[in-house]
Amino acid sequence: NKKPYELNGIQTDKMIHLVRKNSGPTDLVLTPPFYAVRADRRIWQDYSELFIWIFKYRHDRQNNDPHGEGWRKILAMAQALRERRIAFVALEMDQTGVAPEVMLALRETYIPLGGPWLPGPDRYLFFTRNTRLGLFVPAPRQDAPEASRMRARAWDGFLLELQRTYGEGFASKFGEWYAKMPKE
Repeated sequence: NKKPYELNGIQTDKMIHLVRKNSGPTDLVLTPPFYAVRADRRIWQDYSELFIWIFKYRHDRQNNDPHGEGWRKILAMAQALRERRIAFVALEMDQTGVAPEVMLALRETYIPLGGPWLPGPDRYLFFTRNTRLGLFVPAPRQDAPEASRMRARAWDGFLLELQRTYGEGFASKFGEWYAKMPKE
């Protein structure tokens, strides 16, 4: 009785649809490689070895080495996000999602995606068998007041779901960037 490692066929198709719907053929995405390949999209800076990069980043942070390869990669990613150069983001919350630089850049310039394709109301995390993906799209450059409120509500919902999902582990995993999040 084998179970799929990531998603079943229907859920995989939903993810591929979301990648394609929120990015064009020449746009860059930041997703696990399988979804980018299936959606025929290019990954930003070929950032496909998520596990290796985040370990390099954690090593650099632990050694207070902002010039280390991993930390430099995360800083470049944060800059690309601030500049809205990535059309669609499916971020593995237990890996790149722990990097304060990335999460704060997303908070500045992106909106978490929630919707009916997720199980239940007010859901913002896409669960695979072994990952929790946060999905994000660039926010409009000039938010109208109502759009700004909707964006704030989406971030509130996303953060609430992170807290529900991780429970007591939320603070130790995400506390560094969560404490720096702007409160609206």
